[in-house]
Amino acid sequence: MSAMRALALVGAFVLLSAGTASAQAWTTESAQGITEYRVDDAQGDEFTISCDVEASKNGGDGTAILVTIGGKDPEPGSAVKVVLDSETFALQANQASMIGTDCAACSERFKTLWAKLRTAKTMSVQLGKTPPASFSLDGASTVLPATPCKTGFNG
Repeated sequence: MSAMRALALVGAFVLLSAGTASAQAWTTESAQGITEYRVDDAQGDEFTISCDVEASKNGGDGTAILVTIGGKDPEPGSAVKVVLDSETFALQANQASMIGTDCAACSERFKTLWAKLRTAKTMSVQLGKTPPASFSLDGASTVLPATPCKTGFNG
């Protein structure tokens, strides 16, 4: 094998590896007072934590989790199960098909989930009785700040 061909193969491998890792690594974006922390998988499933700084300052539900699996959002009132390593978080979608943080238990569960996302090695999410989706935790410990977003609970 020529040296040029070997370099081309190595370069292609590096590009493919980088493309795969970045598509499934945690990312963050901020615009107009909203910061989103997001991860997706190769099937297009998404897990997003959306933090609206202004709403949470004004007593609104400034933080919510949005989940899409198999092209579907959770049904209002339905169960959403997040498993980080061996710890299960039983969550419930609100009427907007999001997981809110505006009650005492919701707020505490969110803070615990946030801390676990920063240290866990494995993550899966299940909507109702559908098969779970697995998500990477690549970059979660650096993308997610040590202090979680302010929740919508002000009690």
